[in-house]
Amino acid sequence: MLGQPGSANEIVDLAPGEMFVHRNVANLAPPQDANYLSVLQFAVDVIKVKHVIVVGHYGCGGIAAAVDGKRRGLVDHWLYPIREVAGEQQSRTRRHRRSPQAQWTGYAS
Repeated sequence: MLGQPGSANEIVDLAPGEMFVHRNVANLAPPQDANYLSVLQFAVDVIKVKHVIVVGHYGCGGIAAAVDGKRRGLVDHWLYPIREVAGEQQSRTRRHRRSPQAQWTGYAS
C-alpha cells in the first residue's frame, strides 16, 4: 500500500490473523464516525481484543494534505478536524510571538 512502511503484522512480527487492524486517511478517530466506532466495539466486545494501540508515523501524507492549503474534494470533509486544530495552533503561536513575554525571552520572530 502506498505510503505504508510495511504491514502491521510485519512490523510487530505476528502471523496473519493475530492482529486486528483498522486504517483510514490520517489515522483519525472522530467520535461521529460509525465505521471507526463499530470496528472498536467489535474488536473489544466480540473478538475480545485486550490491547488497543494507536499508531501514527512521521511524514503522514494525510496530515500533510490536511495542512498544505490545497483542496482535494470529498476527503477535505474528512481532514477538516486536522485543519481546524492546525489553524488554532498557528493562531496561538502568532499570539505568543507578539506577547511581551516572547519579546523579553527572545522567542519573537
